[in-house]
Amino acid sequence: MDNQISPLEIDEKTREELSALFHGEEINGEKLPPIQIKFYSGPHGTALDAEGIKERLEEADIYIPEFDGWTEEKLEHILNVSSGKQKPSDEKPKNPLLGFEWVRDQNLYNTKKPVMIIDVPAEQMTAWIGEASHGSNKSFDQCRTFDEAKDLIDRRFAEVAEVGGKKREKYLLEQLVPKLKEMIKKQPELKQKKEIHILMTLGSAHSAIYYTLKELGGKSVLREFRYDFVGQSFQNELAERHLFGQEINEDLKERALMEMLISQYWQKALKVSYNMEKLLGFRKYIAEMFSMVDIREIFNVWNDDRENFYSIFERRLAEKGLKMPETEKELDDILFTTKYKALAILSEQNTQTNGSEKI
Repeated sequence: MDNQISPLEIDEKTREELSALFHGEEINGEKLPPIQIKFYSGPHGTALDAEGIKERLEEADIYIPEFDGWTEEKLEHILNVSSGKQKPSDEKPKNPLLGFEWVRDQNLYNTKKPVMIIDVPAEQMTAWIGEASHGSNKSFDQCRTFDEAKDLIDRRFAEVAEVGGKKREKYLLEQLVPKLKEMIKKQPELKQKKEIHILMTLGSAHSAIYYTLKELGGKSVLREFRYDFVGQSFQNELAERHLFGQEINEDLKERALMEMLISQYWQKALKVSYNMEKLLGFRKYIAEMFSMVDIREIFNVWNDDRENFYSIFERRLAEKGLKMPETEKELDDILFTTKYKALAILSEQNTQTNGSEKI
């Protein structure tokens, strides 16, 4: 998963401040306690993806959630949940693809845990996306042909690479020191700690942030994965190829488009909540089972006969001997076979144990 990832190129001022932060050195004449950052890496979609956050929150002095595109309303909500001013809903989301934020809020409620947001706010994210898309806000609903949709998904994941990749990751790193200073002013008791422990929940795709901080902080930067495998995805591969300037063929674009169509089908078909890594792997498995001709035909159904898309797609799956698994075992029987590598098993280097931590 991380074989192409290297530390980010950040400006010298940010690099010096981050290095000083890990070693308890003065930053612009102000001395702060040294920090330890633990990354809890994994997807952030289904309720299962949020398991384990509660125990790690108990060990942390500050919590940094992944929070891209945040608004003042969303910020106020998570702060009020942590302080106990606002109780999360008792009703779990009915959509099996959702649930991560609901479980996170249940675990965070009334903990009084300081929540620090270093992610990109909605206004900035919108501006970046506008620049990357050159002002185009075209949606898939507006695509009238297969080739048009294929080109659009390619452009969208080029934008993901540009905005959601290095640009956003650099922003997070630049915000860490100033936001921590702000937090300590609000919570002066933090300055009395021998070491400030920070928990950061972040998607596995943002490994460059971990490697940058690991280079500067050494043993003060830990990483633990939610799962010991990562779901493979044509869409992620497309974004990565844009990120690293690698060749992109038509087959990859078409199968990434097929994954989008499968996700549309899941909105109605998915009845059981699985972890998102397995769902990504299963989606890639389905996408590989169809030919380019099949994918074009399925897109035309979605485009021309949206009302019957679900039933027609289900029939096309049945023709391939496929159906949505009804149990975790059925899904595992597909994903963990030696014939098909739908999941990437994390390397020993990524999952080796250091005491109770996976780093």
